[in-house]
Amino acid sequence: MGLCAFFFAVKEISAKEVKNIINDKKEDFLLLDVRQPEEYNKIKIEGSKLIPLLSLNKNFRESDKNKKIIIYCRSGHRSNLAVRILHAKGYKNVFSMAKGIQDYFS
Repeated sequence: MGLCAFFFAVKEISAKEVKNIINDKKEDFLLLDVRQPEEYNKIKIEGSKLIPLLSLNKNFRESDKNKKIIIYCRSGHRSNLAVRILHAKGYKNVFSMAKGIQDYFS
C-alpha cells in the first residue's frame, strides 16, 4: 500500500445513519465487518459480510469500485484502517462506521 493512502481523510458515517440506510432499503451498499470470526459469531449486524482486517487486502473482491461500502469493527479503529486499504485498491465510496458496533447496539 502506498504511503499517500494513509494521508487522506477517512470518511465516517454514524451508527444512526447506518441504521437509517439499512431500514430505508433504498440504497445498494455493502456492509463489511472486519473483526475476527469469534467476534462476528457473538454479535453482528444482520446482512453484513465478514472479512477480517488481516485478510482484507487478499480476500476482498467487489467489481464495482463506486459501490457504497460501509465498514465496521468493534470501536472504529480497524474499520479506519480497512477504509485506507480499500481506498488504495481504488475504491472511493468507502465509509468507516464511527465508534463501531459498540455504538450501533448501544
